[in-house]
Amino acid sequence: MGLARYDSDRGGAQEDDRPGQYRECAEEVLKYASEKGLSTKVIFVNDGPGLLLGTMWDDYAFLEKLWPRRVRVVTLRMINERITEEWLRS
Repeated sequence: MGLARYDSDRGGAQEDDRPGQYRECAEEVLKYASEKGLSTKVIFVNDGPGLLLGTMWDDYAFLEKLWPRRVRVVTLRMINERITEEWLRS
């Protein structure tokens, strides 16, 4: 299952808006997966450095705390470090 959504890191409105939308998306995907008995991971990939600006990283880290074995948030540069085979198979 896949979901693609483009967000620019320019501007500031998305800092408050995006984490809530990502939480709702993760809830929907994981609920569906649970109902269907699917082992599913949700990975949010940001293509720019904006994820690390201001309080955005804290907001996204909270999503990982809600579902520690099922949700990861990364930038393109973090993929190799944070999306490991061990995590994917857990």
